[in-house]
This record gives sequence, structure tokens and C-alpha cells, in this order.
Amino acid sequence: MAQPIDNSNPTPLPPGPEQRIREFLAQGKWRKARDEAKPLVKADKDRYLPLLIQANLGLARDMTAKGQVAEAHQVLAHLATIAPPEQIRALELDVAGPTPQALDRLAERMALLAEPASKLPEEERLRLADQVVLAFAAPPMDSPAHEALAGDLRAIHAALEAVSAGDSQRAPELLRPISRRSPFSHWAAFARGVAAFHAADFERAARFFEALPPKSVPGKASLAFQVLSGRASLPKDKPRLAELTMDATGRLLGTSHLGKALLDADRQWRNGEHVESYCTVREALPGFPAADDGPLGTLSEFYFQAPHTMSFDDREDYLDFFAEMLADEGAKSKVEEMRSRRLLALEYSDGSPIEAKSNWEGFLRAHEALYGPNRRLASMAYTRLGKELSMTHSESGPFGPRPGRARLRDPKGARESLLKAIELDPGNLGAYLQLSAVYGALNKRSERNRLLDQMVGRFPEEKQVLLEAAAGCVLRKAYIKGLDYLARARGLDRLDPHIPKAAVLAHVSLAQQQFQKGQLTKARHTMAAANEFLTDEVGDLQRSRWVALVWAGVLEQLFGDAARGQESLEQARPLGPFPSAFLLFTHLTHRSFSPVRSFSSPFLESLRSELQPNAPRAWKLLPFLKPSREQDKPPPTVADAAFLAQVLRFFECGPRSLALTQESQLLREYLDAALKQPFTRPEAVALSNALDIHVFRNQAAQLAKAMLRRDPADPLFSFMDFSLGDHWTLGPEAKRQKLQSILDEARRRGDTETARSVQHTLKELSGPPLPPSASPDEPDFEDEEEDDFEDDFEDDFSDDFSPPHFLPKEAEEMEEIMEMLAHASKDEIRRLRNTVLKGMPPFLVDALVKAAKTGQSPFGPGRPSKRSWR
Repeated sequence: MAQPIDNSNPTPLPPGPEQRIREFLAQGKWRKARDEAKPLVKADKDRYLPLLIQANLGLARDMTAKGQVAEAHQVLAHLATIAPPEQIRALELDVAGPTPQALDRLAERMALLAEPASKLPEEERLRLADQVVLAFAAPPMDSPAHEALAGDLRAIHAALEAVSAGDSQRAPELLRPISRRSPFSHWAAFARGVAAFHAADFERAARFFEALPPKSVPGKASLAFQVLSGRASLPKDKPRLAELTMDATGRLLGTSHLGKALLDADRQWRNGEHVESYCTVREALPGFPAADDGPLGTLSEFYFQAPHTMSFDDREDYLDFFAEMLADEGAKSKVEEMRSRRLLALEYSDGSPIEAKSNWEGFLRAHEALYGPNRRLASMAYTRLGKELSMTHSESGPFGPRPGRARLRDPKGARESLLKAIELDPGNLGAYLQLSAVYGALNKRSERNRLLDQMVGRFPEEKQVLLEAAAGCVLRKAYIKGLDYLARARGLDRLDPHIPKAAVLAHVSLAQQQFQKGQLTKARHTMAAANEFLTDEVGDLQRSRWVALVWAGVLEQLFGDAARGQESLEQARPLGPFPSAFLLFTHLTHRSFSPVRSFSSPFLESLRSELQPNAPRAWKLLPFLKPSREQDKPPPTVADAAFLAQVLRFFECGPRSLALTQESQLLREYLDAALKQPFTRPEAVALSNALDIHVFRNQAAQLAKAMLRRDPADPLFSFMDFSLGDHWTLGPEAKRQKLQSILDEARRRGDTETARSVQHTLKELSGPPLPPSASPDEPDFEDEEEDDFEDDFEDDFSDDFSPPHFLPKEAEEMEEIMEMLAHASKDEIRRLRNTVLKGMPPFLVDALVKAAKTGQSPFGPGRPSKRSWR
């Protein structure tokens, strides 16, 4: 009989005793929990007596499991003095041990389960239910309560037998009568989960398994299924349970007694021994690796998908294992050969062309040996190979491509692979699109045009095909046909923002052509037809209304009615951004549309006056060429500089390609002043996105350093600083470590854009050297035909007049002088000969003046442009 405890004078409790007791209970340290709780019960019975009872219950069960029955009886006798009878009835049955009257014990347990749930602790109720189910005996039928539970128990046994016999579909129907209030409901959930697992419905199986009580027998048994389906990992703090789970996993995989091997593989993987882990599983499982969707296939997929999660060095070691295995013809099976070839083909996508082709074709041979020919799969593989071989290599730094012409990795191989992909599957749209891109990169316009015509005939309702065909038409000045393709594409997808942009540019190109032919009415009608595609978004340099007004105004001034053109420009000015951006866009538009090739425009002096806060170095050298300028303008800002840089990039890289030497210098000076003003990180990010850091190197370096003073770990500007600084003097390993630290920080902050750029740079560090521009046994795939077509927006000026031995600072000054020579009068040039250029040979002065006036290089063809040495 339990004795009352005097709680009238409670003693002060030590700090955090309850938490400490609960930790001991969770760890199964029953004696420590009991000893900790005993003295506390006198201080607070209501709070600590349940914990003392739980500790003694656990201790008695632990003694019983170890065969210490006499000691367990002593604990049970003590429990009888402090615990309610219903709490120890189940324990009494366990301590009593096995007897000849096993059926009587089962009846007693059934009787306890039949009582209301409130009379029995949930943990004891689960334990009794597990014991009754695992007895696999016919339940007693001597009372109505027993009859109700007996039906549930028979259903559980029948469902488990059905699953073990391979009849998983029958199990859910057998379990239908069992309610959630049944003491066997967790067994019903387990059986349903096993049935779903064997039906390969892993999502549904996981939902059942995750709802099981963790300490119940089904909860522990489900671990094997969850580990196999990738939903759970082995318990690190319970090695015995982990080993039993792996044994169960081995049985599920069709091989018993694999617990230790799979545990070793798991430990090796966690310790970074990835190759050793794979080899352990490879040797222990005869059917591994597998290619099906079953448990072995899931395990195989893990090992062959894992490299993208590894560090650079671990990834290289892991991939080297498979490469050496294939080189030694040591593949365990065709499945391993097939999976290994695919792994290397995907992970070494930027490797040498020979290796890429060998891996993809090896994958196809192994797949065909296993499953027979598959033309569609082969076409997809050759498309992927063609895409990899058509990747461009450029002389680039890690923060982006440095100026210079990009080259395809393997033009001939890319072309052959894509033609083979089309031959294998004429309906492979991806192969057509990639081949079109290859022809475009190789400047093979005739072949690309023929291919586009084939594509439109075969895929008349494919938006991407219509867009490609429209671009080809615009390139060869077939604007009306191109607009027809764009209209058809827009009918398929009216939400694609690329289509209206392309339509506006096509209308402007057609209008320019009509203006030049004197067809003014048609040209104005064409410009008006573009209005339906325009937007009020000021920053959209292809569709904004103010941009269209500038285009129309400049075209009118050059080829039509000058007064009408001035009116259009006056309408554009208030709709556009700040004055210097409007002037820069208008000046560059005039340069691109003008039939007279010139570095100047009627808007240049106004632009220079608006932008320059101080006179540049060249004006100081040549003060007699200095123009008049306004004073006391608003200070330059980083936000405005970002927009100006966006305008420059639009005309340099977009449809209106121009040489922007003098405009770039104006922006440098503007940036120098803007970076001295306060600015926010979003403004700095916008500027970094718009700025070509190789053209504006010094200003980009200032921006990066300013942002790193605020936040030394900022991944974007750390990457920019790395790219512009002297880090490239470091060795390859030091570079990788620095980049890896930036990558880790970018991932931690969720900066996916910077992370992607850093990953690309890390790949470049380990990639193959740039391919030669041509080789004796490889034909040159440049367009053999005459280039009869000229882009409307193309600027014929050469940008390679600066000698390659100039230092950057000297080169900038030389460019400024060249720009001023282009606008200088005869008297000014005469004064130049007698001052700044005094002592220079006359023929060289004449060459410089001619180059400045005509835009041609004074050093002859084939010299590097300024972009290659800046």
C-alpha cells in the first residue's frame, strides 16, 4: 500500500533537476534517474513521483530482459507502494516470466488492453499490444471485450501474412475494419506502410511509417524501410538498433546478415571515405549496383548521384575511381559500366571532347547490351554530347568573360553529334535548336537558314522554333517574314516577354530600311505599328515608350522631317530617365543609325557637359580643345551610374553594336565621382550587374573595396575583389580554397547567383586548356560563303587602333587623344604637331589623324583590339 508523503515543508530544489532526470530517462539510465528523483519526491510529490515511477518501471524491465528476475521482483515490490495498481499490472506479467499457461498470460494481456485507455499509461499500452501481436497465438474468445479485440488481432496477423507472401494489394482490405482507437492501430499502420513500400509507393509508405510511435516494435521495424527509401538515417546513439536495422535492410534487399557491412559503409561515407564506402557495398551486395526502381536501385542511385554534394577534391577522387575502373575494364557488370559511364559523362561535361564522346557512346553501348536498341535514348545522348561540345571557351576571368571572341570546344564534333541525333530521331526538337545555335556561332548563315526552314516545316506550332526563324529573318533583313513568325509565336504564348521585345526591334529595323529608301509614309506606319508592344517601364531599353520616341526622332532627323524628329525627341525627354541617360541613349542611337560613320553626334557636347564633373586628363593636356561646360550640377549617384552602364552595354552587346571608347571614358569619370557619394548595397549590386568590370576595372575595384569595408564576408563583392585583385598570382590550390570559402558563404546567405558564378569558376580552374583555334586535321568551320548580309545596327568602325604594348593608363590617354583628333580642325591638328606630338615622325602623325578621322586601325589588320590587352 502506498504511504502518504509529508509535503508540508518542501525544501528548495536544485536548479534544473527535472530536466536532468528526463535526460537520464531518455538515455535509459534508470538507476541514475531513480537516484536523482528519490530525494526530490519529498519536496514536490506531484511533480517528481511520476518520474520516480517511470524510472523504476524501466529498471524492472531492464532487469527482466537481463534475466535478473529476483532483483526485478524487489523493484516491483517497491513499485507496489508508490504506483497505482493499473500502472504495474503489465509489468507484473513480464516479471512473472514464461509459464506453461501461455494462453492465460495472453488472456490477461488482452484483458488489460480491453480496459479504458485512461487506466493504462500509453507506453505500457503499446508494449502490451506488441506482445500480444508478436505472440502469434489464437486470441481467447471468453468475453465480449476479447471478441472485439480478437477481430482486430486476426486482421493484423492476416495482413502481415499477406504482405510476407507477396500479396501486398490484399493487406489494406484486410485492415479496413481496424479503427484508430484500436490498441493495434499502429500495427495496422505498419502493415499498410509495408504494403505501400513493396508496391513502390514510397511517399505513401513514408506517411504511415512516420506516424508510428518510435519506441514501439513497428516503429523500430519501420526504420529499415525508411533507410532504404532515403527517408531516415541510422540512429547514431543506438548502435545495436542501427545494426538490427541494417540486418533488416539486408533481408529486404534479398541478402541476409549484411548489417555490419552496411553499417561500415555508412560510417565510411560519413567519415568522407566515399570510395571505400562504395566498395564495401559493392562487395557485400551481389546485385549492386542495380538499375531498377527497387531498394537496390534506390541505393545505387544514391551512390551515382552523390558527387555533386562533395567538395572539389573528394569529387575528383571519387570520379577517378570509376574512370580507372573503366580504363582497366574492371566493371562488375553491364549495369555498373552503364551507370559509371553516365556518371562520368555528366560530371565531366566540360572535360575533353574525346572523353565526352567516349563516355556517352560507352553508356549507349552498355544500355543497348542490357535493354536492346533505343533510338530515342541514343538521340537524347547525342544531343547532350552536341550541347557539351558546343560550349564556348573564352579568354575569361572568374567574374565573367573577358572581352575576346569565344570559341566552341569542338565545332566539328558538335555538328556531327547533333546531325546524328536528328538522324536517330527526326522529332528531337532539342537537337535542331542546338544545331541552329552552333551554326549561328560558326557564322554559317546559309546552313542555319536552311535548317530553320526545315524546323518551321516540321515544328510549325513550336514557339521556340518560330522565334529562331524570326531571328534568322531579321539577320538577313527579311523583316516582314520575321514579323510574321513573331506574330505566330505570340499567338502561342502571349505572356512571353521576349516576343514583344523582338517585335519592337524588328519594326525599328524595318522602319530604318524604309527611311533609308525614302519610303517615309511606310516607315512612319511601321513605327506606329510597334506601339502595341511598348511599355511605360523606363528601364526597358527595348520596349519603353521614350526609347521608341528617340528611335523615331533620330530616324526622322537623319532621313525624314527634322522638325518632326525634334518634336518626337522633346516628347521622349520627360518620359525618359534623368537627362544624362536620355542624352547618352540619343547620342548612341544617332551613331548607330547614321549613314556617315562617326564617333560624334549632335548630342555629344551636351552629353559631355552633363556627365563630366571635371575635365579629363586629355583636356588638361590639350586645353585649347576643351569645350564650354556647365557648372554646379547635382552630384553623380551610383544608381544613375548603373543605368548609364546599362545603356552602354545595350549598345555594345545588344542589337546596336558600337565601339564606345569615348563614352566609356565619360562614364569612368562619372563613376569616380559617384563612388565618393553615399550609396546602398542594392544600388551597388545593380551597378555590379550592369558594369563590365573589365572595361571599368578601377571603378569596379573601388566599388568592391567600399562594400567589403562594410561587410568583409559579402560573397558577391568578395568574388568581384578576387577577380580584380592580385589573387590570380596564387597557386591553383590557394585559388580553389579562396573560391570555396566564397562559395560556402554565398550558399549560407542564399545568394544563388553568386554561388553559380563561383561554381563555374571552380570548374574552369580544373577544366582543360583552351582548344587551339584551328588544327591541321580539323577543317575551319567559318562561313565559306561571302557575307552578303549586314546587320542594320552594326558599326563598321574597327576598335583595334591601340598598340598592344601600351600600359592601361597610357592606353586610356591615347584613346582620349584619338577621340579628340577625330573632332579636331586643321588648325588644331597643326598646333598638336608643334606641341604634344612634337618629335613624332610626320608619317606616324598622319597615320594617327587618318585613323581618328576614319575609324580604321593605324597599325594594320590583325592587331589585337584594346579589349584584348586592357
